[in-house]
Parts: sequence; structure tokens; C-alpha cells
Amino acid sequence: MSGRPKEYDDEKVIESAMNVFWNNGYEASSTQMLCQETGLGRGSLYHAFGNKQGLYEKALRHYQDVGIIAQKDILNSQGTAKERLMKLLQWGIATDLDSGSSRGCLALHSVLERSPKDPEIQSINRHYLHRLESLINKVITRGIEAGEFQVTPNSSVASKAFLAGYYGLRIMGVTVGDPCFLNATAEGIIAKM
Repeated sequence: MSGRPKEYDDEKVIESAMNVFWNNGYEASSTQMLCQETGLGRGSLYHAFGNKQGLYEKALRHYQDVGIIAQKDILNSQGTAKERLMKLLQWGIATDLDSGSSRGCLALHSVLERSPKDPEIQSINRHYLHRLESLINKVITRGIEAGEFQVTPNSSVASKAFLAGYYGLRIMGVTVGDPCFLNATAEGIIAKM
């Protein structure tokens, strides 16, 4: 006997949980909130994901997997290296200010809230950061080869510097929330490349 069949869609549950964590943070997201938003009972939630931490890890990975697909599409699109990097910055701004919520980047929130005390979350975030840095490095390398940059930077150093600017901009998106200010900041990041 195999028990009752599963009557929910894992991806929808993870997406719903992701939004709870994104809106409230890990600590402020209660099991009750997660049950209410996912439509699962407490027992089903624990059976499927082990605990709140397990669900958080899956939600964070889901957020990062969706994000890296969008970021890869942008960075592999047509245009010069600087144009593609600017598109990535603009995507970050648009994502962070989506529907006027200014909820920012879930990955960044998880770094600030959980990474210092949670090695697994730190590992998940490092893996994501390395994937994004690799994509950015490829674009910058092509830009160097095409002579797009006034000073020929080391692509590894330049990609790390760009990533710092990118995430600084994403933090400012939550703090400032002004698209004009953020777009001017993005232009400044590109101008320094």
C-alpha cells in the first residue's frame, strides 16, 4: 500500500512558498503563512519538504534557476557587450520595482538574512553567484576582444567589479525605488567599464 496520492503540484507549491519568503523573509514567514499560501496542510508540507528550511532551500533554488535563465537570455542577446550589460542592469531594476512592490532580489535577501548563519544557504548563493559571474565574464571577454572598453580590463576582475555594481544597484532598488535614479546609476556603472 502506497498511501494517499499526492494531490498538489510541487512547482506551484514552491512558487507560492517563494513568494511568501520573498515578501516576508525567512524568519517572518510562519508555517501557517506557508500552509495558507501553498494550500497544503502542515503534515503535507513537512512530508514533502522536511521542514521550513527544506522548503526555503527549494524556493531559493527555484528563484535562482528562473533568474539565471532570464539573465542568460539577456547576456546572450544581440548587441555590444556594454549594451547587453546595460540590459542586465535594467532587467534588475525592472524586476526589483515590479508592480511597485520594491521587494528586491530574493537571493540578495537570503544572503543578508541567512548566509551568515546558514552554510547551506551560503553554498546555494555562492553557486548562483559563480554561474552569473561566468555569464558576465563571457560577455566582458567578448567586449575586450571587440575593443569596446577604453581600458582593456582583466575580464575576471572586470566581471567581479560589474557584479558588485549590479548587486549594489539591486540593493539601492529596494532602498531608493526611483527608476530615474536607478537608471542613472546603471549608466554610471557602464560608463566606468
